[in-house]
Amino acid sequence: MKDEITKPNNIQISYDLVGEIVKFNKHNILFLENLCCRFKWTELLVVKLKNNLVDSNVALRSIFLSAEKFNVNFNEEVFFFTYES
Repeated sequence: MKDEITKPNNIQISYDLVGEIVKFNKHNILFLENLCCRFKWTELLVVKLKNNLVDSNVALRSIFLSAEKFNVNFNEEVFFFTYES
């Protein structure tokens, strides 16, 4: 979520990796949602995905297709997972 990745290829690779991690994996989608809620990254993630739409398209498709497949209700399920730093 930080702006430390600056090279376009690295940005796209990072989004592709997120897309592969969450693709059709309900637990990882909920884990990502939990992280976004816990660290208040939700709005920042949306802005970053929108500002890098070409680079983030794989991640966006993976998130949307997976959410549709599992019919995920994030608000009810997100708190089953905890993140320990």
